Amino acid sequence: MNSKVLFVIALFTLVAPAVMAQGDGAASRPTIAFLSSEISVPFQMSELAVVDTLAESGYLTQAEGAALRNVYFTSWSSPSPSAPDDLMGERINLIWSDAGGDSSLVPVMVDAVLDRQPDVLVTLADRVTLAALNATLDMEEPPVIIFVLVYNPDRSGIAQAPCIKPSHVTGVESIAPYDEIMSVLRLQKPDVQVIGTVYSLPDASSVYGAERIAEIGEEMGLTVKEAAVTQHADLRAATTSLLEEGIEMLVLPVDVITGPGLPIVMSAALAFDVPVVYSHIVGSYYATIGAGSKQSYTEGRDAGKMIAGYLNGDIDIAATGTVAHTSMGIGLNYDAAAQQGIAFSEELEAAADMMIRSGRASFASRDASRGLFAPDPTIEPVDLASLQCTDEMIAEQQAALDAAGE
Repeated sequence: MNSKVLFVIALFTLVAPAVMAQGDGAASRPTIAFLSSEISVPFQMSELAVVDTLAESGYLTQAEGAALRNVYFTSWSSPSPSAPDDLMGERINLIWSDAGGDSSLVPVMVDAVLDRQPDVLVTLADRVTLAALNATLDMEEPPVIIFVLVYNPDRSGIAQAPCIKPSHVTGVESIAPYDEIMSVLRLQKPDVQVIGTVYSLPDASSVYGAERIAEIGEEMGLTVKEAAVTQHADLRAATTSLLEEGIEMLVLPVDVITGPGLPIVMSAALAFDVPVVYSHIVGSYYATIGAGSKQSYTEGRDAGKMIAGYLNGDIDIAATGTVAHTSMGIGLNYDAAAQQGIAFSEELEAAADMMIRSGRASFASRDASRGLFAPDPTIEPVDLASLQCTDEMIAEQQAALDAAGE
């Protein structure tokens, strides 16, 4: 992303060796592969948390961990974000792969990574997780899949319930607090009457988000206009069609089309001076307002704990249930607002956690940044023992699924 996150660099002391360790016998060490649809700040926040947790668990040397942190922080302060180079470390191998923002290439990316015989796949977002699941379901000894930043894994077909899922899969579910996100609209514009939403048809979590935006909007007495897309190329036309219908605000659910496509959406919205609200706090890097999850680091840390537990032989992935996180934060983009001729309300400014000014992020307080770029001391790391599925838990969850299906 173009915005420079200089504030977060001060949160860590960085030591950057010039070259990553390239130990001998790399094939004998566990290999962890990070898979994402694109290089983005939310994904990298969670990746960093996994890296930090592996370092704390002894799988990375101090120098390796410091070098990787430096790569992430440098990426966030650069106009051209980049992933770390693959690490053939002293105790573990780490590899990174992304589809360059092209969702059609996700299955190809997954196949290429599987050719490298990883032990664990860290999959970021729904579509990548589904592609990894589909590619490994028929394997006799599939790699473990640990997902993170996945919304509605039940609707996506990734996991029916925390303990009812493929035996090689577990991870961390993100829950978007759409009721709180929608309350932000009236903080900014108390008399808002007509809103729009653009969502991605291929993504179950995006469809769900649009449904919740419409349901809550109607409960608030709003008229909600919708437009569906299937690819990035559809975004401009879909956004423009809603703007020409006279919407006063545009609210976007979290998904792998609208997120990377925010610059396209904003370029259309600028001409209409309509605020764009993206359902994740980091959406404020491009959108007028970002409102939603602010615990990307926390969620990545829990995924890292699962990976370390698996590598240590402390947990059986088949019997380890998923864990869920929900949180709410507000980010305001003063640069975008100025371009649109929009002034934020005093009420919204008072509630904001993160502000983007002159392309740089700042926070209302040090506490406001915790959980997003750094550990949140008020949230304990996941207790892996609490995630172990018993026969009773499985039976209860299956009964709930059966009842819901009647």
